[in-house]
Amino acid sequence: MRTLVADDAFTAQLSVLGNLPFVDEVIRGVTNGIATFAEAFDLVPGFTTLRIAKTDTFDTIARLLPPLRIYFCILDQNRVRLMWIERIDDDPGLLDE
Repeated sequence: MRTLVADDAFTAQLSVLGNLPFVDEVIRGVTNGIATFAEAFDLVPGFTTLRIAKTDTFDTIARLLPPLRIYFCILDQNRVRLMWIERIDDDPGLLDE
């Protein structure tokens, strides 16, 4: 399992997303996948090292957590750099109760 190294941009964006319900659990699941099977994720078209992980919409009891996209690169056999995280669907109505 690789160590995850978060860039400042990733950390800043994550703090914005931290207000969404259940976001920690969703991110923990996808980052575990990145740490364990980084090579299994697709390369971003036009880049040789930048990879992308996407989550599905997460349905909770009260509301939907929109799908997320995480950009990362494999630094070496022991480390992965998390570079950016964002909502795929920026429709603010998706989180309305």
